[in-house]
Amino acid sequence: MNINQALGQIVKEKIDELNVTMKVFSKQSGLSPAGIYVIINGTSSPTLDTICLLAAAFKMTPGTLITKAQKRALG
Repeated sequence: MNINQALGQIVKEKIDELNVTMKVFSKQSGLSPAGIYVIINGTSSPTLDTICLLAAAFKMTPGTLITKAQKRALG
C-alpha cells in the first residue's frame, strides 16, 4: 500500500467516526465531494493545503495525519 492509499483509508475511517455524510464533511472541510472521493480512493496525491484542511476537520495537526498515513503505508 502506498501513502496515498493509506491516507484515503484514514480519511474514510475518520469521516465514518464523525458519522456525517460526504456532503456534510465537504462543507465542514472546505473540500469538494469529488476531491474527497479521489483521496479516499487513493488515486490522488493531495496538496499540503488539502492535508491541512483535512487535518483541521479531524481536529488534528497535519503532521499527525501524515504520520498516521506513513505508518499505515509501511505496515
